[in-house]
Amino acid sequence: MQPVFRFVFSFLENLNFLDFLKIVSLGQIVTMVVISYAIIRDFVKSNPQATDVMNNWYRVATKANWSNFHEIRRMFSNSVDAIGNDRFVFNIGGGNYRIIIAIIFFDVRTMYIRFVGRHTGYDKLKNASTV
Repeated sequence: MQPVFRFVFSFLENLNFLDFLKIVSLGQIVTMVVISYAIIRDFVKSNPQATDVMNNWYRVATKANWSNFHEIRRMFSNSVDAIGNDRFVFNIGGGNYRIIIAIIFFDVRTMYIRFVGRHTGYDKLKNASTV
C-alpha cells in the first residue's frame, strides 16, 4: 500500500466522531483536532507521573487555533521544533517527555501524533524525522 494511503487510512481509523464533526461542521474548524489521544493514553498507563503534563499539553493543543508553525512557536516558545519531513517535536514536562507530531494540516486544524515518550526514548530514535 502506498505510504500516503496508509497515512490516510490510519488517520481515518483513529478519528472519533466528535473530531469528525469538528472537521465537517460548516467547513471551518476553530480549534485543533489531535489524532490520536490513544497514543498519549497508552503512554501514561505505563508512565503515570506524566499524566498531568500530557493532559495539559493535549488540552492546550486542542483549544488552539494555530494557522502556522510560527503561532505554535509563539505559544510554546523554545519547547517546540520543526525537525524536518513535516515533523514537529514538543518538549514537555521540563524536557522530560517528547511528543512527535507528524504533519499538521493547518488549513483544517488537524495534527497527527506519531510518538510519545521519555527524553531517553526519543534519543534512541535513529531519525526522529521519519517516525
